Amino acid sequence: MASKQPVEQYTTHSDIPFWRDERVLRTAAQIISAALIIGVLAWVTINFVQGANQRGMSLNFKFLGDPAEFPISDSVIPYDPSRSFGYAFLVGLIKTLLVTVIGVFFATILGTLIGLARLSTNWLLSRLALAYIEFHRNIPLLVLLFLWYFPVFGSLPAVSESIQLGEVAFLNERGLYLPMPRLNEGGIIWLIFR
Repeated sequence: MASKQPVEQYTTHSDIPFWRDERVLRTAAQIISAALIIGVLAWVTINFVQGANQRGMSLNFKFLGDPAEFPISDSVIPYDPSRSFGYAFLVGLIKTLLVTVIGVFFATILGTLIGLARLSTNWLLSRLALAYIEFHRNIPLLVLLFLWYFPVFGSLPAVSESIQLGEVAFLNERGLYLPMPRLNEGGIIWLIFR
């Protein structure tokens, strides 16, 4: 004789009161969260504007036309401190883009060479590439910067005690300084330190 299976009772959405309905609770939680976030942002913005007005600070971009009055070293385009803040911003933007392009270029070359070295049949080369990859994998960039900066650049001498590489280059805590070739009026190349 077959035993009867108990019949499961399914509740319909009409049986659940709206204050216990999961869909209603999720929607209410999102609305309340959005209202709280918008309220906090509005409060912060109002306080910021009131504080700026009390101190006589204008919240506009008119300052971009004022003279910057600070130097920018190694600018890609001509710059002097009498230029405007807007022009200084442009110089900084171009400099950032240049550094980014150079960094991407050399990082691509380095990554390709290390990847090929890792796939090499040479045991030593493959293991050195593996050690480099495993050391740098999953380490945040800021930690890597500290790991490379303090042992390498932190151990270099101060500017006044630079290591001279012949009479041509100087190595110190600020980096490696090399002369830049410039042509004079007669077409002769002079090495000028910047």
